[in-house]
Amino acid sequence: MEDTAILFDKGLRGAVEDIVVGGSPFFGDLQWRLASLPIK
Repeated sequence: MEDTAILFDKGLRGAVEDIVVGGSPFFGDLQWRLASLPIK
């Protein structure tokens, strides 16, 4: 089950990176945290 969660997280992160910065190498941890904040 943990392997599935890790695969999902990697896929989600890749998709968010592509949307936010076009997959550039400048997508750091801070940007990832901001992009993955829950929006209410």
